[in-house]
Amino acid sequence: MAGNLQFSMLRSFKDAAAGHEGVLSDEMGGVLAKCCHDSEVSFYESIAEHPDFGRWLPTYLGTLATDGRNIDIRFKQAVVLENITHGFTRPCVLDVKLGSLLTDDETSEQKRLRLEKVARETTSWPLGIRLTGMRVWKEDRNDYQIYPGEYGKSLTTDSIQSGLAEFFASGLSTEHRELVIRRFIEDVSEIQALLNDQELRMFSASILMVYEGDSTTIRAALENERERLKELDKAIDSPRTENGSLGDIEDDNEPTPNKVTECKMIDFAHAKWTPGEGPDQNVLKGVRSLLSLLEAVQRGVNE
Repeated sequence: MAGNLQFSMLRSFKDAAAGHEGVLSDEMGGVLAKCCHDSEVSFYESIAEHPDFGRWLPTYLGTLATDGRNIDIRFKQAVVLENITHGFTRPCVLDVKLGSLLTDDETSEQKRLRLEKVARETTSWPLGIRLTGMRVWKEDRNDYQIYPGEYGKSLTTDSIQSGLAEFFASGLSTEHRELVIRRFIEDVSEIQALLNDQELRMFSASILMVYEGDSTTIRAALENERERLKELDKAIDSPRTENGSLGDIEDDNEPTPNKVTECKMIDFAHAKWTPGEGPDQNVLKGVRSLLSLLEAVQRGVNE
């Protein structure tokens, strides 16, 4: 169980990207609950044995019984996770579906054929990725622009780069846009290196990318980062305390600083560890494509 949280206390999550409309959140927005089967719970519980991989997942906080309140009778429980959009003022959110093959051996033939058709008719098949939903804060309109799943399905190998560039068209300065893209490139590069060393299979998993879309907030967040680095450098150079530690460089009374970016892997309903079978080339194909597209978008910003 996830602490004292109860399913009846949850509400619809307003910052969900398209395709995740059924996700719920607590009142403060710090955690999310997603109805799921036992297989997804088992995968999250196995992450304790794979800490390097777990670094790139939202923190797993346990499960909740739905108590019959879930409208989808297939699910009797929900997995409770850290909400990675928490800590942003205007989170811009992109869900990138990974892989050309989207189903495992346990998928029904009808569903397999349907998803294979979707993959073959979209960028999933040639590139191993599809943009399945975006929310982008538009400062000039003071409102979000929503890009539903159909937007991603309409993109081709020729247009997906410009489609991805739309994710970064929130109104941030060129400097901040370039910084945000650079951080995502670094994160996706690390995910790629990690997956090269993992033996697992994931079907219909995604990379979720979030950045701060408010110009004033991102400036403050970056300044806060610089100040915290200065404090850390000062603490490292200062004398040690009696117990040998660096001392307390954080004030528990300070509010949680705003984030600049977040990048995590999500959606593990069809994921399992496969010792001896090598890396998941189906997912890695998509990660490589995403990395290449991010680098191309970055070049466009710098030109």
